[in-house]
Amino acid sequence: MSQASGYSEDNAMENKETEIRKLGPIVETVWGVLLLVLSCALIVFAA
Repeated sequence: MSQASGYSEDNAMENKETEIRKLGPIVETVWGVLLLVLSCALIVFAA
């Protein structure tokens, strides 16, 4: 029983890691766009 639960936990961790790897570039792109928009907004409000 303990072996089975340990295996499923490892498997779940691997699935999470692959999901994070897939989402990595998307998250970076979102942050890049957010930073770009925020900096543009700051420039517009400052001017």
